[in-house]
Amino acid sequence: MPINLSGVHWVCLVVDGTAKKIQVYDSAVSAMYLKRLKNIASEIASTLPDMYEEIVFDGPLQKDGDSCGVFACLQLWKSVSSKAPTDVSESGVIKLQNFAGYSKGEASLVVEKVDATVNVGV
Repeated sequence: MPINLSGVHWVCLVVDGTAKKIQVYDSAVSAMYLKRLKNIASEIASTLPDMYEEIVFDGPLQKDGDSCGVFACLQLWKSVSSKAPTDVSESGVIKLQNFAGYSKGEASLVVEKVDATVNVGV
């Protein structure tokens, strides 16, 4: 699920019930945001009946300061479909923004299309 941290940055968390893993992803690789995302993953894991392993996604990094929402949604898409786009070049990100009806600074539009969002103010 894409998660918005304090209204300024989008990250992704995927709970894989089959593999018993909680995967976390931050396209900016910010220590502060990654720590907060890991705390959320730990809270979720504590509510699950089985032990879950936490894994940090090894994924593409954003090259600007405002495409984190696109990257978070793309990572979610990749976790559920092998047909997710793989082009994360500048032109590829623009295509994804256009595909999702996304405009800069409006990541919530992307998440509405995914229909799985959580806003976290921790």
